[in-house]
Amino acid sequence: MDWKKIGRELERHLMTGISYMIPIVIAGAVLMAISRVGASFYGISNIWDVKWAKSANVIIRFFEY
Repeated sequence: MDWKKIGRELERHLMTGISYMIPIVIAGAVLMAISRVGASFYGISNIWDVKWAKSANVIIRFFEY
């Protein structure tokens, strides 16, 4: 059993997984930033408050999710 070969394979697989996950994490952060900016136009400072999910305004509900 060649431990160096196993280590290289493990590192390669780990780095590939990380490379695939970085764009997904960045996209999630960008979507959260857009929702915060959109909510600030309506005077909402805390988008995590549940009362906004029950709002009759469709745009506020859109930015909540």
